[in-house]
Amino acid sequence: MLAFARLHAFVSRPCGEGERGATQPRAHAVGGARAPAVLYAGLAEAYGLAGGKMRREIAPAPGEALDGFVDAYARAYGAEDTPAFRRVLAGRLAADPRIDRYWELTAQVISAPGGRPEPTPGTAHDWLLTALSADVEA
Repeated sequence: MLAFARLHAFVSRPCGEGERGATQPRAHAVGGARAPAVLYAGLAEAYGLAGGKMRREIAPAPGEALDGFVDAYARAYGAEDTPAFRRVLAGRLAADPRIDRYWELTAQVISAPGGRPEPTPGTAHDWLLTALSADVEA
């Protein structure tokens, strides 16, 4: 209950204009009418794939989930998935403020008490960003 109350307080407070209060990462501010829908549909699929790997405790690594993650951004930006695009994307996402507290509280609300936290889109995003960073470094 406490996690739910904290989550409610977190999401019901006014959104700030500064980076600390931002609810949408700057990397998601893509142009065109269809771009956000394309991005979020692709991210949902990638997050689902990453969530399955997270449940099996598989370390972040290149593969189908990461390829879907990068492809979602590439399609939204009208770019090709190239090593150069991956480097730019990794830097852009790493520099963007995140709402990790929201996802931490969400995991507490949806997970069984005393059990392992269920993957959320936020934790899946972090898993995929770690995989992307490893892929770019390799």
